[in-house]
Amino acid sequence: MNNFHVYEAIGRGKHSTVYKGRKKKSIEYFAVKSVDKSQRSKVLNEVRMLHSLDHPNVLKFYSWYETSAHFWLILEYCVGGDLKGLLEQDKKLPENSIHDLAYDLVKALQFLHSQGIIYCDLKPSNVLLDESGCMKLCDFGLARRLKDIEKTNPGDVPQPLKGTPCYMAPELFQEGGVHSYASDFWALGCVLYECYSGRPPFVANEFTQLVKSIISDPTPPLPDNPSRSFQNLINCLLMKDPAERLQWSELCEHHFWRSRMSIIPLPPQPAFDNMVDLSATPYLVERNGDKPSRQSTPPKPRDGLRKKDENSAKVFTPVKNVLSGKKNNAKPSCKADGLKGVNILRMSRVAKRNLQREKDKENYRRHPTEASENDTEVKIENNDMELDFGENPEGDAPDDNDGSDNPGSAEDEKLSTQGTDGNEENCMSNQMDMLTDEGPVKAETMIKTEQNCSENLDVVATPPSICMRKAQRTKTTSGAAAGSEPSDISAAFWHPTDLAVKPVMPGRKGDKAVETVPMLPFEALPAVDYIKLPREQMNAFNSQILQSLSGTFQVSEKQNIIKYLEMLSINSDAANIITNGPIMLLLIKMLRLSKTSVLRVQIASLMGLLIRYSTILDIELASSGIFNALSDGLRDKHDKLRRFCMATLGELLFYISTQSDQDIKEINAQESPLKDNRATASWQVPSSVIALVSSILRKGEDDLAQLYALRTIDNICSQGTDWTSRFASQDARDDFQMTLLRVLEAATEEPSVILNEHKIFTSRILPSLSVLYKGNKDGDARFLCLKILSDVMIVIFSDSSLTSNEQTVSDLEKISQKYFLPMYPSFAEDEDPIPIYAQKLLVMLMEHDYVKVSDILNEATVSRCFEFLLGDLSNANVSNVKLCFALASAPDMDTDILSQLQSVRRIGNLLEFVTAKDMDDFLEPTLELCRAFIIRGIGSDKFVALSKEPALLVDSAFSMSIAVDQQSCVMDICDFGGNMGIFLDLVGSSDPHISDLASDCLVLLLKAAPREATVGLLTNLPKLSVVLDLLKHGTCLRLTRLLYCLAFSCRQYLAQGMIVSISLSALMRVEALVSTFKGSHDGRLADAASYLGAELQRLPRCG
Repeated sequence: MNNFHVYEAIGRGKHSTVYKGRKKKSIEYFAVKSVDKSQRSKVLNEVRMLHSLDHPNVLKFYSWYETSAHFWLILEYCVGGDLKGLLEQDKKLPENSIHDLAYDLVKALQFLHSQGIIYCDLKPSNVLLDESGCMKLCDFGLARRLKDIEKTNPGDVPQPLKGTPCYMAPELFQEGGVHSYASDFWALGCVLYECYSGRPPFVANEFTQLVKSIISDPTPPLPDNPSRSFQNLINCLLMKDPAERLQWSELCEHHFWRSRMSIIPLPPQPAFDNMVDLSATPYLVERNGDKPSRQSTPPKPRDGLRKKDENSAKVFTPVKNVLSGKKNNAKPSCKADGLKGVNILRMSRVAKRNLQREKDKENYRRHPTEASENDTEVKIENNDMELDFGENPEGDAPDDNDGSDNPGSAEDEKLSTQGTDGNEENCMSNQMDMLTDEGPVKAETMIKTEQNCSENLDVVATPPSICMRKAQRTKTTSGAAAGSEPSDISAAFWHPTDLAVKPVMPGRKGDKAVETVPMLPFEALPAVDYIKLPREQMNAFNSQILQSLSGTFQVSEKQNIIKYLEMLSINSDAANIITNGPIMLLLIKMLRLSKTSVLRVQIASLMGLLIRYSTILDIELASSGIFNALSDGLRDKHDKLRRFCMATLGELLFYISTQSDQDIKEINAQESPLKDNRATASWQVPSSVIALVSSILRKGEDDLAQLYALRTIDNICSQGTDWTSRFASQDARDDFQMTLLRVLEAATEEPSVILNEHKIFTSRILPSLSVLYKGNKDGDARFLCLKILSDVMIVIFSDSSLTSNEQTVSDLEKISQKYFLPMYPSFAEDEDPIPIYAQKLLVMLMEHDYVKVSDILNEATVSRCFEFLLGDLSNANVSNVKLCFALASAPDMDTDILSQLQSVRRIGNLLEFVTAKDMDDFLEPTLELCRAFIIRGIGSDKFVALSKEPALLVDSAFSMSIAVDQQSCVMDICDFGGNMGIFLDLVGSSDPHISDLASDCLVLLLKAAPREATVGLLTNLPKLSVVLDLLKHGTCLRLTRLLYCLAFSCRQYLAQGMIVSISLSALMRVEALVSTFKGSHDGRLADAASYLGAELQRLPRCG
C-alpha cells in the first residue's frame, strides 16, 4: 500500500470502503477497496475469482494486500459510480438506454458462465459505469464456481446461502435450491425491470411477505408503454420455473437485441439438473393460465385481436409451476408458510439470528438482544439489503466444550467434565443483578448468596472479596450517575457484565446423586459426612488417602483415589479442607515428580477443581512450590497436561487477585471454623509466571489452553488496574492505542458524529491527538493522529454555524497556535504521507485565518515548502502548490527569499507538466502561483489597473509611473519568457477562469520581463493566431489583452532592434483577424484592433 496515494472515499458498504487512489510517480488512478478482516472468506473468494478474469464488462483486478486490520484490493477506477446511484438520481431509464445497459450485462454474464462461474449477486449496486458508460460487474464475494456447487448434493445437505432477497430467484428459497444460469437470469430480469420502472418487481417491508410474493405473485406489469420485445424479455427472464426460464440460446437470439449475440459453448450444470430431477411436485402455485411464449419475439396477433392481446400482456405475467411433471422423490418439507418445499419462517428465523449475531459482534460486551420465539420477522430496510441464510455462519463455530479433555478412568484416560452450567450462570447473574440494580450489598448477604449457590447449585465458589470489590465499584458508578439517566455512549463504555467472571477450570460432568464411587483401599465417605468428621478422625482419614497416593499402589488405583477426591472437591467446605491440608502438598509433589503422563493430567485436573471450589487458601500454599509445579506442567509437551495446568494456574491467580488486606479483615470474622483466619498478603506471583500465561496466547498453541489463558486474564482484569497492569506490555499498549485511533477514525468518518459532539472534539480530542503525536515512535500512530485531526477540522470548517461559535473559534485558535504550528517542522520532516496531510491542514488553517502567513515566514519553512519542485513532479499534490501561492502572494513575504530560491523556471516546468498531463485540479493553483511571482516581478501595486485595462500596457505615462525596480523584484522572473507558448495554449482553454488567468499572466509578464516575454510571444505567433481565431466569438477582455500584448511586443521588437524569426504566414493571418475586429461593436476591442493594425504595418516583411 506504500505505492499508492489514497484520496477521498468514493463508496461505502457495510464492511468496506472504496477510495480513489493514485499510484505514486504516475497519473494512473485506481479504486482502492478497504475490507474488514471479518470478511476474510468473502475477500479471498473475490480475489480468486477476479484475478483470472479479463473482460471489458468485468471490473479489472490488479493486486491485493493485507494489513493488521484490513484487506486492500486494488481495482479498476470507474468514474461513473454504480447503477444504484444512477437510478436514485434519475428514478428510471428509457428503454433505449436499458438496451445498451442490458447488452453489457448479458455479455458479462455470458463470459462468466463460459468460465464456469455463477455471479450470484447481480443487483444495481454491483454494476459500475466507466467514463464511457460501459457497464462492469464488481464484487465477486458471493460468486461461485460450478464445480464447487456440484460438490454438494442438493438433495442431502443444504448449501450455504447468502444473497439479496429482492433479486433472488424463487428456487433459491426452496430446500435444495442451487445457483445456476437460471438464477442469474432471474436477477438480470429484476435489474432490467427496476431500470424501467424505478423499483424491483417484488418488494415488501418484511422478509416473509417478500418471499411469498416472489414465489406466488405474478410479476407486476411494466408501466407506460414498453415495446413488446422488451416486455417479452422481462416476462421470460422472470419465469417462476427455472426449467422454463430463458436459456442462453434463446436469450442471445431474442429480438430485443439490435444486433445478434454469438452463442458460445458453456459448461454443463449437473447440480441444476439434479435439482430439477429431485423437485418433482410443484411447490409454486400457478396463478395464470398460459405462460409467455419462449420465442424470441411474441407471435404476431391477428389484426382483430391485436389491441386485446397487447393489453392482456401488460396485465398478466405468467407464473409457471416450478419443476412440474416430475416425480417427487424429495422428503416432504415443513409447511410453516403453506408452500411446499419452502420453509419461509425458518429462513427468516435463521436470517434474523445471523443479523443479531453480527450486530452483537459490533457492540462489544453488550448483552445479546433477547427476542421472543415468535419474533422471527426480518425487516427489509432497503432493496439492497443482503441476508445470510446459513445455519452455521462463517466465523461462528460452536464453542469449545471446556471439559472435553478432563481425565477419567483408567480405561479411557478421560474424565467427563462440563463448563459453566445454567444454574451457575443464573447464580452469577443473580449476584450481578443485586449489585447493579440495588446498589451496594452487605458483605454477609453476598456471602450467604454465594454459599447457597455453592451448596445447592454446584457452581464456582467465588472468593468473598470479589463481591465486596464489585459492590464498591458499583457504588462508585452509581454515585457518579446519580440523578441522571446513562447515555448510550456511557452504556457502551460500561456494562455490569464487564465485571462478570467465568470459572477457568471446567467443572465435573455427571449427576452427583447417582455417581458411582470407585473401588478404594479404604472406606469412602460422602462429602457431607467427610466435612463433619471430628479433627482426629479427619486426620486419620486423610492419612489413609496420603498413604494410598504415596505408596506402591498401581496407577489405576491411584486414579480411583483422585477421582474420589474430585467428587469431594465439589463441596466447598471439603475443598477447603483438602486444599489447605497435606493432601494438596502431596499432589503438588506428585505433579512435579511423577513420570506417568496420565496420572499427572488427573492430578492437575484435581488441583484445579480444588482451587476452583475453595473459598480460602492458606498462606502455606504460597511456599509449597505450586507455581513451579504448574509452570513446569505448562512447558510440558503433553497437550492435556498443559491445558489443566493452565486452568489450575488461572484459578489460583484469580483467587490471589481478589485478595487484599482490607478484604481479609472484613471477611475473617464471618468465615467458618474450618477456615483459618490468616492473611494472604504474602502471595507473591513471579513475573515469569505472568509472562508464561501471556506466552500461551502465541500462534500455534493449543486452542483450549489459549481459552483458559484468556479467561484467566479476563477474570483478573475485572479486579482493577493493579493486576491488569501486570499483563500489559509496551507492545500491547501500542496495539491498544492503534485500536483506539482506528475506532476514532471510524467514528469521524460519519460527519454527524463530529458535528453533534464538536465541543468534545475541539476541547479534548484534538488537543489529545496533538500530544499523542509528540514522541510517538509508531509511524502509523502518528499518521492517524494527524489524519484524524485534519478530517475533523475539514468537517468543522464546512459548517458555518460552528466557525461562528465563539468557544469553537477559541478552541481552534488554541489548537492552531499552541499545538499545530510548533509541531509543523516535525510534520514536514516526518515520513510519508504525514507531510502531505500537514500541508493540507496548514493551507486550510491559512484559508480560514487561524494561521497567518507571517507565522511561517522564515527562510527554512519557505524553502521547505518549495522543495517539491526539485523532485519528481508526479508526486506533487495540490496543497504544495496552494501553500506556495499563499507564501508568494503574502504582503509580508520578503521578495529576496523568493529570489534566492531560483524557482521560476521550475514553476514554469510544473505548469507545462500539469497541462500536458491534463491535471485539471492542479491547473488553477499553478497559474495563480505563476501570476503571484510575476506580480512580484513588477514590484508595484498598480498591477490591478493593468489587469482590468490592458490598454495601459502601451501607455507610456503609465509605464513610467510603475517603472520596475529590479532590486525589489524576483530576479529570475525573466525565465517565464520560455513559457509564453503554454500561457497562449491556456488562454484558449474552454474554462473561462483558466483562460482569464493565463491572459492576465501574459499582460503582466510583458511588463515584468518585456524583452524575454516579447521574444516568447513573437516566436509563438502561429499559436497566437489560432488562439485569436478561437476567441473571436468569446469574451472581449481576453481578446483585448491579446491584441495589446502583441502591439506591445511589436513596439518592443522595433525599439530594441530584436532579431526574432517571425512567421510571415502567421502574421498575415493575424492581420486578417485584426481587420475583422476593427468592426466590433465593443469599443475597447475595436480600439485595440486599430492600434495593433498600425503596429503590424510597421513590422518589416521578409520573404
